[in-house]
Amino acid sequence: MPLRVRHHTNDKGLAGIQKAGGIQASRGWMRIEAGVHVEVEPFGSAIPALPPRSSPLNDFSCCGQGAFVEFDATAELIQYSCGPRRSGIIPIAAGAILRLESLNPRFVKVRCRWWQWWRTKVK
Repeated sequence: MPLRVRHHTNDKGLAGIQKAGGIQASRGWMRIEAGVHVEVEPFGSAIPALPPRSSPLNDFSCCGQGAFVEFDATAELIQYSCGPRRSGIIPIAAGAILRLESLNPRFVKVRCRWWQWWRTKVK
């Protein structure tokens, strides 16, 4: 079974990823010019929270939270340490898009409140 990764975002970002069929490269890390930053399984909580509680935004300083796309990691994945969670970057050229169609993507809007029954309940 392939290693799974999550790219955290917000609702607007998730809609853009679904429309484009992939994730656009962002800033790099160390000697990597650009890539897609991901959380590597086992995953932490995907539920948004205020500091000091653990959440994607608090642990990764990512651009958004409340949604994510989970997919199979590519062979190019480079794992690194970023706070309390396992993280990594998939290097791709600046401005390029990491295509997801062959990576078994799962698009999730996180249930942040008990009454948001239309969103997915995740840990």
